[in-house]
Amino acid sequence: MNDREGFPGRVVHELGRLRLPYMIVGSHASSRHGEVCSTRDIDIVIDAEEAQLRGLAEAFREGSCVSLQADLDALKHRSMFEAIDLGTGWKCDLILFKDRPHEKGAFSRREQACVLGIEAFVQSPEDTIPSKLEWSKPSGSELQMRGVVGILRVQGSQLDRRYLDHWAEVLRVDYLQDQARREAIWNANHH
Repeated sequence: MNDREGFPGRVVHELGRLRLPYMIVGSHASSRHGEVCSTRDIDIVIDAEEAQLRGLAEAFREGSCVSLQADLDALKHRSMFEAIDLGTGWKCDLILFKDRPHEKGAFSRREQACVLGIEAFVQSPEDTIPSKLEWSKPSGSELQMRGVVGILRVQGSQLDRRYLDHWAEVLRVDYLQDQARREAIWNANHH
């Protein structure tokens, strides 16, 4: 296993071993569906019970930095915690599933794909776009918007526009989606 597959592959393997539903989201999902970006961290949404989190903390006890207390706090607050591979510097943000309609739909639509050389469940492009827009809303993150524009440019007419418009409206990010569409069209015309 090379460095890119190593820690992310190990995380995905352990999630499977623990029968823990998951999907890769964030930059690696948008890279899969759009334009490639390089990062040494991976974001994964998980739907976990306390016993599974204990198993995950145990699996990463050696060679990684994982706090069982942080895991349990994240479970209680439905937030996130991180696992860091001390040898490679890879970081995995494990985000606890929130029982919201968009996340439920995203989980049911996740796709199996090759990411970082490993077979894994990945958020669909139509679910990655509204998720990234929702993340960018409070911060105005250019990185999130760049990921969305990349997906729109690469996927184009293959995207389910009705689905995108529905969730953009529900999540109140329709104005950001319109901005990203304009940017994607402008970029396509000037490259």
